[in-house]
Amino acid sequence: MDARPPCGSVDTAGFVAASHTPDTGDQPTTFTFTTVGAGPVSRPVRRCKSKSRRSKWSTRPGHHIIQQIRDRQTAFRGGTASARCPQTAVPEGQELLAAFSNLSTHVATVVNQQLTLNGSEAAFLVHPDLEAVRQPLEAQIQQDGVRCSFDLMPFTGQLVHASGLTIQVLQLDLTTVHNVDAIVHTVNPQLEVKGTVTQAIAAAVGPAFASICSQTLARMGGQLTLTEAAMSTFPSACGSQLHCQHVIHAPLPPCSGFGADDEDCMQCTIHSVLATATKALVTSLAMPLLGGGLAKWPTQLAARAQVKAVFAAAATNLIGTSLKKVVFTDLSSEATSALSAELARQAPQYCLSLEGSPAACHKAVQLLTTSHEARKQQVQLAAFCKLSREQQHDVLQSSTMPFLTKSVSSDGALSLEGDKQLVSQVKCQVERLVAAIKLPYVLQCQSGSYPAHWAQQQTNTQLFEVDLMSPEVADLAQTFRQQAHLEIVKVERIQNMKLWKLFALHYGHMQERWSQEPGLHLVNGGLPMLWHGTSATEPHKVYATEQGFTFNFARTEGIWGSGTYYSCQAPLATRFAHTLQHQDLAFTNYSAGVPNSKGLRQILAVDVLTGKSKEMQADSSMRNAPKIEDESVGRRLGISELRYDSIKAIHPQSGTPIYVTYNSGHGYPKYLITYRG
Repeated sequence: MDARPPCGSVDTAGFVAASHTPDTGDQPTTFTFTTVGAGPVSRPVRRCKSKSRRSKWSTRPGHHIIQQIRDRQTAFRGGTASARCPQTAVPEGQELLAAFSNLSTHVATVVNQQLTLNGSEAAFLVHPDLEAVRQPLEAQIQQDGVRCSFDLMPFTGQLVHASGLTIQVLQLDLTTVHNVDAIVHTVNPQLEVKGTVTQAIAAAVGPAFASICSQTLARMGGQLTLTEAAMSTFPSACGSQLHCQHVIHAPLPPCSGFGADDEDCMQCTIHSVLATATKALVTSLAMPLLGGGLAKWPTQLAARAQVKAVFAAAATNLIGTSLKKVVFTDLSSEATSALSAELARQAPQYCLSLEGSPAACHKAVQLLTTSHEARKQQVQLAAFCKLSREQQHDVLQSSTMPFLTKSVSSDGALSLEGDKQLVSQVKCQVERLVAAIKLPYVLQCQSGSYPAHWAQQQTNTQLFEVDLMSPEVADLAQTFRQQAHLEIVKVERIQNMKLWKLFALHYGHMQERWSQEPGLHLVNGGLPMLWHGTSATEPHKVYATEQGFTFNFARTEGIWGSGTYYSCQAPLATRFAHTLQHQDLAFTNYSAGVPNSKGLRQILAVDVLTGKSKEMQADSSMRNAPKIEDESVGRRLGISELRYDSIKAIHPQSGTPIYVTYNSGHGYPKYLITYRG
């Protein structure tokens, strides 16, 4: 770890420093004053050794705001003890300027003031898109005779994310870390004792390691699934010398050499580790640099992927509220340096030094503070929850995000605070992604293609099991667990080529029909997914046909007549779930069977063309959606007796919102969910 003093500190009798670091979450703000009195020349102020990270304040386009000063100000000793500045504590927030004014009365004409800024506060000073904001500030501060320097500060060993998660880096043996509830190590799917870290853990636990790991392996079906973590508990009674009881096994695949794919694998593994810890109510865990041994991950790639995965999990509330601390610990200085560098990049802090007369520095601080406050904006993007996990990850890892304060609420809304221009950029990015969600159906239909994430298939209908932690279904699985409080056994993607084309064709027609109503949510009423239970009908008789939700299986005695009913929430659909009698492998491809199907049930997660819906009371005589009352709409479109696309209602027993459709092509069964309940 870099134990150097902060840039600008000096160990002389003439040095007076006061600092304050409030606990504000992701990126704390620290104000540090360094005051120098008049007198004989002393040792010069130490400068930040990392010159490559020091930006210049230049009037040339594309350069950062602060001009690098020549050498830092020479420190002067005070004459007598009574002439030196007293120690002055720095108050918080708006009292900064008043404190600086009081402090300046004790000193001579030269002051060196240092401010530690987080990425959000430093954005208008360093971000390349804010050049127009910097130039007038630059001119005014230089005109007042204040010289400035601006340094990217090294990571100091700990930060607190906006979600409340504390992240530390330590250069220690994993088995000797104190004050954590669990430790993490990489393993192969057979949980063999290979690799330096695993051998060290096994030695610390003792003979009980093999037997308890065998029990864990049996519980997981004989072997671990790649990127899916498992946990073993070693009580102190078994003779374990570890300082914690829980060990989380993370089966990470070897590095493939394809950067994006490797990062996805690391993200799935880390997210599975954090989800396992959260499920066990673990409050703190320690992990080394994963993949550095037998998996042969390059150090820089592993550090970048691991830190990004933890930040993404924290930002999207994957860790819940129980996990409070993650400690990266490794004996390798190369590993800890790589992790520290990546953490510094994810949560940058900058040291701004202002040098000049007290009055001029006071004026510069006031100008910078006023400019920052005037450009600050806070927004909440509720539409962020509509994006896939992969899209959310891309947004949160964009180059603009380190310069914004961000958090994701429990309902999936993204909160941003920072410079209004940067906030607007992210807002536009999210809006473009949300607007594009409804496009693939018609575009893929017109091009004759299928969804890009579909696997190759040999027959019309095939199922493909999807990792529960993958970005494709992570949100779906989390929503099901939160709503239904049931254990998912597996999720399978349904690939029915003919049914997909029928669904896409109907979507294209619907989009043309309602092109004059751009705010209308054509799919799922704006929800990510709707749910459907097939009751006694085997699900494959719906998802493996060319017609899908035909009237052969539609409810004829339903409250809204002979239609197909879709729930907006999973619990209602589970009341009509199909009970699995035997393992049906007829349409399964690369999908592991469930050895014991006893107690298993299945429902469908469905995309539904709800289109223009009508809210109405129960009417069991319904055989079609009702006609649109305004006949001029049909005349304008050239359609006689134009009808609504669906009915929206409230289920009388559960109070759950539902949709009812009367067209078999308006629903595509997207996923088959098998759960235990």
